[in-house]
Amino acid sequence: MAAIEAGIFNRLTTVSGITDLVPAARITPDRRTKDSPLPAITYRIGGGMPIKTLQGTHASLTRTDVDITAYGTTRLAVRNIINACAVAFDGYSGSNGGVTFAAINLDSLETGYFDPTAGESQGVYAAMLTIRCMHVTI
Repeated sequence: MAAIEAGIFNRLTTVSGITDLVPAARITPDRRTKDSPLPAITYRIGGGMPIKTLQGTHASLTRTDVDITAYGTTRLAVRNIINACAVAFDGYSGSNGGVTFAAINLDSLETGYFDPTAGESQGVYAAMLTIRCMHVTI
């Protein structure tokens, strides 16, 4: 699983359309802390499943779903960030971060807003993009 994470992280932190909106230091796995600066991106790697065909399991390809979440202070900001992520990943194939991606497809997009909690002056907008990655099994 570490290899797919390296490939996703490398893509997120090297595509200028993304890093122009979110500094690479604010792109982290799994979660962000409540007091970390915005805008930010987190990503979560789902379980990998061998790709199956009518002839059976494909010996060398795995499908892994990845959730990418953008956080910001405005709805427009998170939409711009998540759109940049969608452009960077949709239809992508190639080697990145030591991973060979056969294909990446967009799966879903959701948006949300988190009300301010104690000690916060404003809430946080979020948008989550789920991508489906087909990659070479290591």
